[in-house]
Amino acid sequence: MRKRLVVAVLLILCCYTGTHGTDEPEDILLQILDFYPTGTDVPVDEPIEIDFNQDVVSSLTSRFNDDEIPIDIKPTLPCSWDWVREDRLRCSLPEATTLVPSTRYVITINSGLVTPNGLTLKDDYVHVFDTVVPTIKRARLHSWISRDKPIVDVSFDQNIELNSLKDRVRSRSGRRSTNKLHKHSIQRMATRPRPIL
Repeated sequence: MRKRLVVAVLLILCCYTGTHGTDEPEDILLQILDFYPTGTDVPVDEPIEIDFNQDVVSSLTSRFNDDEIPIDIKPTLPCSWDWVREDRLRCSLPEATTLVPSTRYVITINSGLVTPNGLTLKDDYVHVFDTVVPTIKRARLHSWISRDKPIVDVSFDQNIELNSLKDRVRSRSGRRSTNKLHKHSIQRMATRPRPIL
């Protein structure tokens, strides 16, 4: 009986030690916890920040030069990468520079990032977000060319390319517009003071 107990304990210990320590546990690999911003309709002044599951630098001064940080952004942004915390990286844009409206950004963090402990990101990480799209501020009937061809003035909250509207203009009934689109900007005429008689 005693021999069986000893054999069972040794067998359990062998199984336990044989299954641990052979592979690197998932929880100590370098991973991305959070990525900001996310989704669609991201404001153009939103900062880009990446949170890791552990410290990537040993102090708040980066041990990487900007050109050594293995991050690619498309379309390109003039990021200066700063460590806000040991586990949070932020893209600081030059003053008066923002994200471009109506743009899809694809950010790839390549697997070459290494922690002070020598741990690395196992695979490339790709993150996608879209900045805010234009919305209509005002639409008004200006005039009529004929009884079924109105002239409508439409104002948007940001500059847009006329070609981007060509296949998107529809009537209330859902039919695509076959009319021509013209870019029009309102220029206010300076009023001259009238002479007093």
